[in-house]
Amino acid sequence: MPKRIRDEAADFVMKISSEAGVPAQPIAACIVGSGSEASGRTLRRRAQETLHQFDSLEGMHGHLIQDLLVVGKKGTLRVKALNLFAFVHHAALLSLPFFDFMHGLVQRHRTLTIALYTDGVVPRNQIRPDKAGSFEAVRITVCEFPHWLRTRKGLRWIPICYPTHDDMDEHEVTISNIVIALLKSWFPSGASRSFEVGIFLRHESRSETVHLKMRFGPMPQDADAFKHVFSLKGSSGQSPCPWCSN
Repeated sequence: MPKRIRDEAADFVMKISSEAGVPAQPIAACIVGSGSEASGRTLRRRAQETLHQFDSLEGMHGHLIQDLLVVGKKGTLRVKALNLFAFVHHAALLSLPFFDFMHGLVQRHRTLTIALYTDGVVPRNQIRPDKAGSFEAVRITVCEFPHWLRTRKGLRWIPICYPTHDDMDEHEVTISNIVIALLKSWFPSGASRSFEVGIFLRHESRSETVHLKMRFGPMPQDADAFKHVFSLKGSSGQSPCPWCSN
């Protein structure tokens, strides 16, 4: 493979892996494979197919990957985000251990609590003056998960979306706008499908159903993330914390 194409493919793999939040090496192995003479266009096509192979998966609650519409000052940004309703429902439908796991959690805690985490990520060179492919990582976990799950690196955080800063700047969208859009999609006012009302999980080998209800809880993140999510001035403002009378 010519050096120019190889370097171009390597840069593209790093970019898409950072956006998807997955390691670059497995993606590179999938898209390059035995096609050592593949063109840059072919590599891009293979990479997109590998990353988005489950986008069209559809169930009772819609597609697994949805377009989250976030309104900014310069238009509407379409963010590829995990459909949490479809994800949980589909996982319970396919996996009996997952169904039994969620059944046990709901029996013990009744209503589960979502913890939301956001953070800006700058891949590669941290001191570049431009955006350098930087993006926002938005993930969640469930506070009632047992200790063995909350301490397991590959399972404790569920990735929701990874909007790039270039796209956010183009539409003048902030991370605050994205968090608001996510919360409205999970807890829509007056809608029949809401985690506040609850959804039903089923598995063909079980006669009972699980009525899964969730609420929004803590946001374990650093001070800079709090400042951007809540549109505060931080330490330079008169009210650095939205909950404190300072």
